[in-house]
Amino acid sequence: MSKIIHLSPDYDCEPLWDDESGDYLETSSLPISAQLKARIAQWQNAFNAILNRNNPRQSAFPSPQHEQDFHQEGTAIAQQLQAELGPSVQICYN
Repeated sequence: MSKIIHLSPDYDCEPLWDDESGDYLETSSLPISAQLKARIAQWQNAFNAILNRNNPRQSAFPSPQHEQDFHQEGTAIAQQLQAELGPSVQICYN
């Protein structure tokens, strides 16, 4: 059985977590390229930027296009993660 890693943004957290343990995974612990680590950090920072700390329920992307672009980048990151980690890992993008 392959290891399952979820890519799922969450405010002020790592966007990767282990399916079996439920623990967040630090990108630094994964055998992936520095370019991909930076890409994941930038993507997570973009998600953190939409957080309305005064009223989290009002957190939202500035436009539907921004939200679509964010999710397209998430899909591309998941694909790159899968390519770099290989077939022994299954990447799920939520």
